[in-house]
Amino acid sequence: MSVHGGDNYPSLVFVTTIWLSVVLHIVGVATPEWSSYHTPQLSATYGLWGYCVNGKCGEYRYAGKLPPPMEYSLKVCEVFAVLGLLASFLGLAMATVALLLPMMGKPKSAMFPVISLLSCVATFIFILIATIVWRVKMNNIFIVDFQIGYSFILSIIGGIMICMGGVLFYLANRGVSHNYIPIV
Repeated sequence: MSVHGGDNYPSLVFVTTIWLSVVLHIVGVATPEWSSYHTPQLSATYGLWGYCVNGKCGEYRYAGKLPPPMEYSLKVCEVFAVLGLLASFLGLAMATVALLLPMMGKPKSAMFPVISLLSCVATFIFILIATIVWRVKMNNIFIVDFQIGYSFILSIIGGIMICMGGVLFYLANRGVSHNYIPIV
């Protein structure tokens, strides 16, 4: 794994961090436990795409079946979570390409670490918006005070880790100007 005439193990670690972060965010988005509420009579969990009440799960139905404030807030959360996924895929792809090019004997391009950095930071911002809207709006819509669920936590951890991985990957790959293809 010789890159720039030396080993590039830090970049490999940071790309692995980005990979793990993307997996955490995927699990967080896909599972129905962004919020939970438990009493002796009721056990309810709510996620971006569905809910479970006393062991029976279902999907949200739009088109006027949810109260408008809940429907709008839920759609905002879903949109930003999906934007976070798309940005994380782009950041991961760019970091992986930037890592693999020198290993294949190809010249590096300065744009891949930059695009990876910007995508990873955008992922964090999108996840942050989705989680803030969820926590503030969804708790205000219902009368009960929901507990934060594991899906919510996984998305936040994934967002923080992908941002850190993207920044550290960029820092590990900047400053070496030889063997680079110009951006323009």
